[in-house]
Amino acid sequence: MTRSIDWVARQAVMASMLYYGLAETTVSDGEFDEWCKRLAAEWDDLEPIRQWQLGSPAEIAASGFQIKVTTAAAEAAIRHLRSVRPGLPPVVMTRGDGWRWGEEHRVRYLNTYEFMFDPR
Repeated sequence: MTRSIDWVARQAVMASMLYYGLAETTVSDGEFDEWCKRLAAEWDDLEPIRQWQLGSPAEIAASGFQIKVTTAAAEAAIRHLRSVRPGLPPVVMTRGDGWRWGEEHRVRYLNTYEFMFDPR
């Protein structure tokens, strides 16, 4: 079954947050690379908010490091991770001044690498 490009974009956002922020892998490198190639190839079919989250076709083709993670995406990623790996510690953001505000899409966000497990 072929998934929608929006589904692929949402999965790439969640997988990047888990990988870069929490060092948790929930998808193979090969599958992630395929998602990124498809996202770059079908860029014009993405909703504007997904394009904003992913950066640019060139950036997403190269890496998920630059991805912006909205509060909704972060919550979904954490729920997913806890469903496959119960008992993990709480997740905290590493950015001391809190979430950024994306005025264009009216969402709060952090970059993929600004999350971590609570060290306590």
